[in-house]
Formats: sequence, structure tokens, C-alpha cells
Amino acid sequence: MMVISYIWLETYKCTLTLVFLHVIMMLVAGYLRIRENLPYPVWTYPLSFISFHTYAVQGLVENEYVGTSFAVGQIRTIPGVQAVRGSYDISSSPNAKWVNLLVLLLMALGYRILLYLLLRLDVRKNARRLGNWRSWWSSVHSAATGAK
Repeated sequence: MMVISYIWLETYKCTLTLVFLHVIMMLVAGYLRIRENLPYPVWTYPLSFISFHTYAVQGLVENEYVGTSFAVGQIRTIPGVQAVRGSYDISSSPNAKWVNLLVLLLMALGYRILLYLLLRLDVRKNARRLGNWRSWWSSVHSAATGAK
């Protein structure tokens, strides 16, 4: 989130970009549709592995269902892993939730390091070498509002 706020200087653009990114990340994480049913070329690889929501959902499911059992009728019970195995690909290991938590921690540290590098290299100052896209965007925006 801090990287996006570093790129966009305006609050409105920053908020819209963050909402868009969070919606895309939730779509590929498994909230609305199971990850294995997503189309592979774009949505599963790499988007679902970049999304921190994926690891949060998987850790939550593993935390809630590993070690539990559910009654099927009055005689038989099935373990929680077997109950959700068809929907979510979770591990039956009791320590699997900690792997997801470790991935979330490493992602948070990685994003902090990325932000530090962006601030240290002062990307905004050096962006003029690549082309002045901010002035182009402001001229497009002012032309669109002036036409109304």
C-alpha cells in the first residue's frame, strides 16, 4: 500500500488503485471462486501466488479444519481435512498454517524492502529519464475536464 501511495501523489488516485488491486487479489485468492478452478495462464500463475489474501485464506482454512472431525450420520465421522479436500488444497500437517504465516511475514518484509529501495533510489526524480508520463497524464486529464 505504501508503494502505491509513493507512486500516486493524489489521494483519490491512490485509493482507486488500492481498491482495484485488493479486488483483483481477493478474486484470485479463493474468496469467491476456488483457486484450482481459475484459468491458469494469468489468474493462477502468477497472480494467486502474489496475492497475500491467498495465504491468509489457506491459513484460515487449515487452522479451522485440521484436527477437527464432522459427523456424517450417526455412526461415521470424517476428518476436517477430508471434508474440505475437494474444495481447497490444504495440507493435513498441523504445522501447515505456520508456513502460510511465514509466507505472509516474508511478503510484508519484502514489500518494506521494496519501498525502502524505491525511496532510496528516488524513483520519481529518475522517472524523467524514462519519459515524462506525469505531464502527459495531467494534460490528458485537463483536456478531458475542459471538454465537459
